[in-house]
Amino acid sequence: MKFFPLFTCSCVLTALFGCATTTTTRGVSVSDAAVNIEADAQRDLAVQSIVEERKRLLRVSRALATKAHSFCGNDLVPSTGAVFWSKSKSELSPSYEKLYGIAERPTVLFVLDESPAGVAGLQARDVLTQLNNTAIPNMAGLASVYKTLGPEDPIRMQVERDGAPVAIEVKPEKACRYPFVLSTKLAPNAYADGARIVVTRGMMAFAKDDSELSLVLAHELAHNVMHHKDAKDQNALGDFFSHMFAAIGSGGRAWGSTISSAGAGAYSQDFEMEADYVGLYILASSGLPFRDAPRFWRRVGAAYASNIGTNDGGSHPSFPYRMLALEAAAKEISEKMEQGLPIEPNMKDGHTALSRR
Repeated sequence: MKFFPLFTCSCVLTALFGCATTTTTRGVSVSDAAVNIEADAQRDLAVQSIVEERKRLLRVSRALATKAHSFCGNDLVPSTGAVFWSKSKSELSPSYEKLYGIAERPTVLFVLDESPAGVAGLQARDVLTQLNNTAIPNMAGLASVYKTLGPEDPIRMQVERDGAPVAIEVKPEKACRYPFVLSTKLAPNAYADGARIVVTRGMMAFAKDDSELSLVLAHELAHNVMHHKDAKDQNALGDFFSHMFAAIGSGGRAWGSTISSAGAGAYSQDFEMEADYVGLYILASSGLPFRDAPRFWRRVGAAYASNIGTNDGGSHPSFPYRMLALEAAAKEISEKMEQGLPIEPNMKDGHTALSRR
């Protein structure tokens, strides 16, 4: 066997791979000014996309939180259908200001059509100055006053519109007190932490229509309604897809890690199944489509076939089991509707119905 001197090998390697160390075409030149303009355009598109997702999330969540408020007992807040925003240190803040007129004070980002705020005449770009005769200098001030409001108390606002003061009175609808928050994470997931419900942008994209999104939201709302966090004493609840990503390769493991850090743990199968069951009743009580909801899990299983038979070591039921259990629950609800019975989950012996808690 012959051995080449080290310097000879180096020369050979340089000859073979030297072309990878530099480019050979002239290419084109792009000015820093042009790059900055394009960056601003991309930020604008990002903000517009995020705002549309926030609108969709509020529209679907409001239908659940207001129409099924009886599931939440006395845990109620006023719902107006308006979202306020203010300037921040985010790199997207200039786009919010340019596209939506967001100011230092709380500014109306958007108002849902036919919502209490919309009916009262509140408009996008209105800047809030007073709420129930209390000056509102910032978002913290708005949150502080909002916490004192009853679920159906009239809300008197003074806003600045085109430089002029405008008085508005909103008659809110009572709703479950858990806010639905949009996360910028791209892994499809949703979780509840006992005080709120977090939905990622990835989940917004995965839920192909509002019916699927409402199923996800109802499931997470059920976790809070049933006080699963109190029972488990965990930091977060119901990682909706955590068990799925554990079995779909390195990309899935990376996403699963992100989800686990956001959700801080999963529930037992019993709690997950109870959230599925109660969530379907929440859908039905809200007057939303529920009979086809079980098919969501069939689609999830088809999309992630390698995980069809897994149950994440016992913390989550398998996709086939969840679909069949939801089909049985949908049949149970349909039979109650046909018989004119209350649309309430069946409780174990000795447990009070949700509507009477």
